[in-house]
Amino acid sequence: MATEFSLEELRGVWQNQTPETSRMAADEIRKRSEKLDKRFRRRNNDVLAVCFTVMVCFSVSLLVSPLNLFQRVGALLTIFGGGYLAFQIRANQLKARVLVTMAAKIGGVASVEFYRAALERERDFYRGISLWSRFIMLASGLPVLCIGEAVAHPDEASTLRGIAVICILFWVAVVWLSLRKAHQEQRQINELDALMRESQ
Repeated sequence: MATEFSLEELRGVWQNQTPETSRMAADEIRKRSEKLDKRFRRRNNDVLAVCFTVMVCFSVSLLVSPLNLFQRVGALLTIFGGGYLAFQIRANQLKARVLVTMAAKIGGVASVEFYRAALERERDFYRGISLWSRFIMLASGLPVLCIGEAVAHPDEASTLRGIAVICILFWVAVVWLSLRKAHQEQRQINELDALMRESQ
């Protein structure tokens, strides 16, 4: 994210600002904030497409395939997990829309606050209740599906154990990467706050 909006560049904008260049600097900050927001939108749209695909595939599986109880519950949990992630992404998009509207009304220097708010929104998405509720909703379907598969096909138990281990490693990596991303966003917020204090 530093490549999108370098804090050193921001420091330079503030330190070299004169009354004549103030408006141009605000425009540059606004452009960089908009570029960051476009990147968030692109990522969100990709995740929404994946959620929709997962929900459709498992819904079709529920309707067409002869499944046992565990497989049906696992498929339903997976559908709910995809729906919950889509809900979180959409809620995040609505918050962004509110921030864009507020920044447009205030104008000028407000784009710095907009950038900070975007960082906070991303940080909160990758930690706390948002992360753990998403993890519980998304990770709960697969173990139940594996139990259903083990019941339906007892001869494939060793393969299912391998899949379970891979899934556990996958979810550990997802949580670790999410927490790391939240930490990176918090570090940028702290650096941005320090630069704002220096400029006053």
